[in-house]
Amino acid sequence: MKKVESKSTQKLGVKAYSNLIGKSDKTVYKMIKDGLIAAKKGKNGYEVIVDSYILEGYNDMHKELNELKSLLNDLDKRLQKLESKSVNKKAPLKKVNKPVKKAVAKAPQVKKPLKKVLKKKVKKSTKK
Repeated sequence: MKKVESKSTQKLGVKAYSNLIGKSDKTVYKMIKDGLIAAKKGKNGYEVIVDSYILEGYNDMHKELNELKSLLNDLDKRLQKLESKSVNKKAPLKKVNKPVKKAVAKAPQVKKPLKKVLKKKVKKSTKK
């Protein structure tokens, strides 16, 4: 693979790149060895060359995910307040509570690559 480096690229360490794509460090080293990704060997190991546009997109997506997590947490708190005010403990609010808790529990898992997440969402929407 040709070495590509310009103003629109940035260098990332193997650890940072593996976190970005949701793979292990070992897999990234194998990808470098096989020539699947561009990298330079530096003083502290390999530096993977990544397009700045991709990094900006990832950072924007990460910010939006954090905003969604906080919204989910707020909704969960509101739901708990409503449940505490509810006289009947078997109120329909319990049915709403489970999906919200599941969404909050899944939200911190940002390591999955975007492709996999989108494929799952497409499969779920086509089943309905």
